[in-house]
Amino acid sequence: MSRPEEIQDLVVRIQPANALVPIDVRFAVARQMRIIKNMIEDFGVLDEAIPVPNVNSDVFDIVLEYCQRYSEVEDISSNQTTSNDLEINDWDKQFLLRHASKIYTLMIAANYLEVPGLLDLGVKYVVNNMCDKTPKQIREFFNIPNDWEPTLYKTIMKENGWNEDD
Repeated sequence: MSRPEEIQDLVVRIQPANALVPIDVRFAVARQMRIIKNMIEDFGVLDEAIPVPNVNSDVFDIVLEYCQRYSEVEDISSNQTTSNDLEINDWDKQFLLRHASKIYTLMIAANYLEVPGLLDLGVKYVVNNMCDKTPKQIREFFNIPNDWEPTLYKTIMKENGWNEDD
């Protein structure tokens, strides 16, 4: 099994937190998750499934979709623009729009599984959705309640010279 194409075609069994059965993933895709790649490099392909206790199966499926998309690229992070660039390519935009309701859990999973391109993409999505928005619009977009006491909120706004619409 020394030929690279044979290694890429190996199947790795991964067990997300709430999955009843493990998911079979080609190594070419699984290696995009550095935590899985490192385990395989350290221990070899295991007979039993690799547990992923911090990621539920619905979110793991989304991570897997991203990894499958970029599995042909040697380094998944090379497919992303530089971290200073907030532009997102068309496929990634559509991907994020389909999964916008799970963006935070997706970012947590990308961090845990060590998929830096996906984590950067999630951060860009959040940043792009905060730009040029008022605090009220940001709270509405991200469904964040305003937990300030109304009188204290007005006092702080007045003391700092902030407008309610800023």
